[in-house]
Amino acid sequence: MKREEKSPCTRNHKTGSKTVPSNAVKLNEVEVDPHDPNFPTGIDVEAGVAYLFLAEGCWKDWFKVCGPNGWGPRWNPLTCCNRIRWQPFFLLCGNIGKDDTTAFGIGDRHIWRATPEVNELEDRQLYLFANDWKKMYWNNHALKPEQGGPLKVTIFRLQQEEG
Repeated sequence: MKREEKSPCTRNHKTGSKTVPSNAVKLNEVEVDPHDPNFPTGIDVEAGVAYLFLAEGCWKDWFKVCGPNGWGPRWNPLTCCNRIRWQPFFLLCGNIGKDDTTAFGIGDRHIWRATPEVNELEDRQLYLFANDWKKMYWNNHALKPEQGGPLKVTIFRLQQEEG
């Protein structure tokens, strides 16, 4: 009798059960191409504004299928070469203006507030990427729906609540 294996894409990568706060305004939903080291979202960030990211689906790093939280332990000596050092391979990440000094981890759910320094950047567009070695994007692959993909990210602006 053949044992059926479950895809990692079916485990805890769906945002359906995640609640969206009432002060969230949807800005965009994108299917992130892991082959692109700086996938554009079309969103220019504003200093002081908080953004909510919800991600679901899977993508593939060479032979390893995973969701937006990536794969592998943080202590893995190989992660020292990732764009965000010591963070898992294929962790969904973002940066501003294709500048990795502004990079931050996202995973399947994250709230991030843009710092005042973003106003000093010439390009304030938000880009998304799979955390990987800079020269290894050639072996990254988007997945088709029947494979658990694609990896979709919904981005919200969190409005300040009147108090």
